[in-house]
Amino acid sequence: MGENLSQIPPIQQEIASHLRDVIVDLNHIEHISNGSLVNLTNCDLLSLHGNRIEYIGKAAFSPMVKLETLTLSENKLTLLNYGMFLGLHHLMKLDLSHNCIRHVESKTFTDLTSLSILKLEFNYIRILQVNIFQGLSSLFDLNLRRNQIVEIDNEALLDVPSLSRLNLGNNKLTFLHQNLFGALVKLTELDLGNNDLSTFVWTLFSQGQMKGHPRSLSLYLAGNGLNCNKSICWIKEAMGEGWLNVDDQVECLEDVGLECQNGMEYTYLHFAHCFVTNSNDVG
Repeated sequence: MGENLSQIPPIQQEIASHLRDVIVDLNHIEHISNGSLVNLTNCDLLSLHGNRIEYIGKAAFSPMVKLETLTLSENKLTLLNYGMFLGLHHLMKLDLSHNCIRHVESKTFTDLTSLSILKLEFNYIRILQVNIFQGLSSLFDLNLRRNQIVEIDNEALLDVPSLSRLNLGNNKLTFLHQNLFGALVKLTELDLGNNDLSTFVWTLFSQGQMKGHPRSLSLYLAGNGLNCNKSICWIKEAMGEGWLNVDDQVECLEDVGLECQNGMEYTYLHFAHCFVTNSNDVG
């Protein structure tokens, strides 16, 4: 569509019914109101990248019953709330990156049962609360890199059992709840790099994941201030069993000898920017 649009122009039904891709990028649209998309019932893709959208009316996208891709990146959204994405049962990719999102209400995504990719990177989200991802039973890839996340509720990830890739890098996490990733039995890639974690214990995962996992998990921890002590010995064991791969960039400031629970001494546990604990002080 044209440039310098301040709103989505009305499209006659006889024309709209033939549209599959609607691209309204790099305009000046500030809001999406109810009724502005009423005739786009056969549209597969809607892109509103690079506008000034601050507000989306409840069920504004609901007439787009066949929509599979929705791009809202680089706008000015600050809040995602329940009703914003009602009716989008066939949506497979949702891009909300590079906005100003500070809060996502519980059940915001409840109708998005087919969604496989959710991009929320480069926002200002601080807390992932319970039910925040309710409805996302098919989600495969979740990107939350470069937010301001300080807390993840211990039940926040229970609604995404199909998740394979989870990116939480470049946030402000200092603590992770026990069994936080236990429900993610299909997880193959977990990025926690460049947070403020001082430890990373095996109880973050379920026993079933560690013993019966059919595929290896790639783990990214570089840029954390991990304490090199017994609490991370399990990582070396998991790597030896082929269940876990740790990224090559992770290395200690110096090697530290650790006497682990099975009696084996591991001298090459590598973690970036470790606070090195002398082996004589390890209890």
